[in-house]
Amino acid sequence: MVILSLLFALGGLMTTVAAGSSSFGGVNHYFLASLDPTTRDQVIDFAVAGGAKVIRTFVRPETNGMEKGDSKNTWPDVESPMGKFVNPLASILDNYDDMLYSIYKSNSGNTKVILSLHDANMLPPNPFTQPCDAYCTYMKENNMPWQSFYTDGTIRNAFKTRLNNILNNYPSKNFGGRPWSQLSEIILSIDLENEPGVANPTYPLGGWICDIASYLKNNVGLQGIGVSTGGIGGSDSGDVPPATSGQNWPDEVFTCAAIDIISLHGYYKESGSSSAGQPWCDLLSPNGVLVPKALNNGKLLMAEEWVYNGGPGSKNGDIQTQAHALNALGIPWSYWDIMSGSETCSTCGNNEVSVDDSSNGAAFFTLSNMMYEASITTTVFDWSRFFPTNPNAKPITDGTCGPGPSPSPPGQPGCHTLARQVISIFYRM
Repeated sequence: MVILSLLFALGGLMTTVAAGSSSFGGVNHYFLASLDPTTRDQVIDFAVAGGAKVIRTFVRPETNGMEKGDSKNTWPDVESPMGKFVNPLASILDNYDDMLYSIYKSNSGNTKVILSLHDANMLPPNPFTQPCDAYCTYMKENNMPWQSFYTDGTIRNAFKTRLNNILNNYPSKNFGGRPWSQLSEIILSIDLENEPGVANPTYPLGGWICDIASYLKNNVGLQGIGVSTGGIGGSDSGDVPPATSGQNWPDEVFTCAAIDIISLHGYYKESGSSSAGQPWCDLLSPNGVLVPKALNNGKLLMAEEWVYNGGPGSKNGDIQTQAHALNALGIPWSYWDIMSGSETCSTCGNNEVSVDDSSNGAAFFTLSNMMYEASITTTVFDWSRFFPTNPNAKPITDGTCGPGPSPSPPGQPGCHTLARQVISIFYRM
């Protein structure tokens, strides 16, 4: 307990330097709730001590007992078949509620969660993510194409019922029996789903976007919780920066009153003389199209997924370059994704960042420094309804989108570095 108290006291030094409108950084871990409680809490403690103000995760079926080198608990989807829900909901959702409470306790409510309650990558005909869930199964059985999820009335009504059941009909185990729709102290936003329309980024989703957003806001009745778009169309590759970035922000996201946060997914890499951060600079320039349009329509922007995507750049270098670009632009972000164990596991991609490797120079060390940099940087967007603001935050004025100065002088550990060392000692005891 003494060591943990020291760890979070060190983390507190960083968060108190800074209320104006400040930015923030965070991480993704899409199967966090399925880890055994000890591993889950270790990952959460590392992420929080590393400076994460946001952790994004999914509610989904967990059918594999091992993923990315981690042993997992397994359970079916909360809904299977489509329209029929497990009884009681607590038999599955307690696992997610325990995760929410662990995050809440870890940082006294100063770290929040983005929840995706469905993953479009599970839809047929060729689901990228297994297993085939209730909607995938229904669509296959009825020989329906992937876009039916967005056009078919029966499916849409079932999906709305799913959202309402999860958010309103489960009494929280850890938050006094309140429904998740009221837990603004721990939930930042609800994604429409993860990557709507990912099977064909150019396919127009019509009125589905605003219909689902309005249902969440007005029918489910989210209280103090935002509606985020979840990365419409999936990730932008940036081949011709910003190549297909318009897929994340169709006109409907600006005109729909129920949408709060436009989620950007960018999988960029160094190419020729262009750094991995350059596509972010091109896309999010204050003199460009997206930022002024979002500001004029009262929307927030967040880089909800970004990665080290290989190429000639180093992992640490690309992480620092992209994060620093986003910080310089004043855009909050969450990295895809963190894990425990070895980054070289057989099912790991080159984007994985392990919290277990916390030494100076490791990828998580770099990510942690960039989360700290975000916390002391201003943003042109007003996030004060979701997070306390930081009056001491300042803009980055180095004039580039490349790596900026380290939060600590070279060779001198800052608060995050010390926290890394303390927590490493604790978990090796």
